[in-house]
Amino acid sequence: MQYNPNEAMSKTAMNLIDQQDYSYAVLAHLRVITITNFTNMKTGLDFVKLVLAKSPMLKMVDIVIDKRVDINSEVKMLKELVRYPRASAKAEIRFERP
Repeated sequence: MQYNPNEAMSKTAMNLIDQQDYSYAVLAHLRVITITNFTNMKTGLDFVKLVLAKSPMLKMVDIVIDKRVDINSEVKMLKELVRYPRASAKAEIRFERP
C-alpha cells in the first residue's frame, strides 16, 4: 500500500470504497497477510477490515507502518483495527515500524 499525496486515488481504491456488499467474498485460503507502507488512509483501514471479516482461517496480519506516520496516528489506527470484527478468533494483528 503506497501513499502518494500528489496522486489522485486509483480506480481500484475507489472501487473498494464504492462497494457496499462483500457478502460474496470469502477468503478461506488466507492464513497470513503482510501489508507494508501502511498509512492511516481510510482505504487501507477498510481493506484490513474486509480481510479480517472475510478470512475464517486467518492467523496473522502483519502491518508495517509507513515511516511518515507519527506515533499518535499509529495508536489511533491500532485502536480502530482491534475493534473490527473477525471471522477467525485466532487472527492476530501485529504492527511494526521499518
